[in-house]
Amino acid sequence: MKESEAERLGKKLLKKLGIGWELNVWENLGWHYATTNGPLNVFSDYYGKRKSFSCLMSDTPKFSGGGANIWHLNGNWSEDPWVCIQRQVKEARKVVNELSKAVEAAEKILVIKGW
Repeated sequence: MKESEAERLGKKLLKKLGIGWELNVWENLGWHYATTNGPLNVFSDYYGKRKSFSCLMSDTPKFSGGGANIWHLNGNWSEDPWVCIQRQVKEARKVVNELSKAVEAAEKILVIKGW
């Protein structure tokens, strides 16, 4: 993909997503684009095999490129970027809920021990 094509497609994605999203275009063995908003990063299939988008979510609230990505969702592709965003957030919520249960269980063990 050429830089101009990445810019054009990125701006088209920004229109779909609306206010609050930023466009990033970069070169790395071809031109790529992604949009970011807080912890969310929506990107296209860089190799053109799919005509769709995916979403990653970091565990850093204001930076989409940071964090452990502990809730990475495989196969999260959709022609509608909002569908992949919704799936990613739902997956993150499941992980957070399970982590909360684990912390609560560990806290009970500490209470039993008298800590």
